[in-house]
Amino acid sequence: MSYDVITIGSATLDVFLMSDAFKVVQSSKFAGGKGECFSFGSKIEIDGYQMDTGGGATNTAATFSRLGLRAACITEIGDDLAGEEILGALKKEKISNKFVMMDSKHQTGYSTILLTSNGQRTILVYRGASDKISESWVPFNQIKAKWLYITSLGGDIKLLRRLVNHAKRKKTKIAFNPGSKEIASGKLASLLPLVDVLIVNKEEAAKLSKFKSTGIKVITDGRRGATVWADGKKRHIGIYPVKMVDATGAGDAFGSGFVAGLIKYKNLHKAMQLAAWNASSNVQEIGAKSGLVRGFPRKPLKVVGF
Repeated sequence: MSYDVITIGSATLDVFLMSDAFKVVQSSKFAGGKGECFSFGSKIEIDGYQMDTGGGATNTAATFSRLGLRAACITEIGDDLAGEEILGALKKEKISNKFVMMDSKHQTGYSTILLTSNGQRTILVYRGASDKISESWVPFNQIKAKWLYITSLGGDIKLLRRLVNHAKRKKTKIAFNPGSKEIASGKLASLLPLVDVLIVNKEEAAKLSKFKSTGIKVITDGRRGATVWADGKKRHIGIYPVKMVDATGAGDAFGSGFVAGLIKYKNLHKAMQLAAWNASSNVQEIGAKSGLVRGFPRKPLKVVGF
């Protein structure tokens, strides 16, 4: 079977904990100058909790499926209850699990997200089985899709290179949203020119500035919106004035919304508008998938060109 998009990367079970006791404090002791804190040695009252599935591979596949595209994801889960939850979520979202591998040696990836009242969060993550994706079991001869959407591979540059080369041989377009380990490897210089769409945030873009990317470059910048470089021109789109409840998955929502827009409309401005709508809708709900959209916005934001 041929798909519109096959995603590859992590799959996790996410547990969100909400409490007014979680405070954001300014301190030079924390990376970035801020820390999320609560009273040491105390019993912290939780206002509520919610469970959902997450991870780059499943988050992005959910966007594609909700927007009417045939989607599958390549990931690895453990032989446990969390893995069963992920399989159930894929079925519910009508995402093919044909390429999901079950690992009997490692547990399914798991995250605990500590949510403040204004939507800021800290994520405690155990990457688990999905950080062990092996080149040896990826069924390259069965990967038939118009697009391959690659998220974090745990720094496995050998697997990344083979995926990119396979896609080029099959004339499959490539979207790449690298993880921190891929960026830190310093080994992306020869691969980025082969990528059709590179999706990074502002901080990641600064680290990759010395590398050449010949395709479309999408740079997200939180509440400042996103900038897209294509055909030698720069375009910017803002965000909707919505109340942010949870920022988890916002980057995945924007990137996958953008690529879905390119596939469905073959129009750069519409792709940016769909991406902004998908991300803005998603941050209004708790979870990386809850607020993902199913269509184009009725009132799309204006795209500004430079």
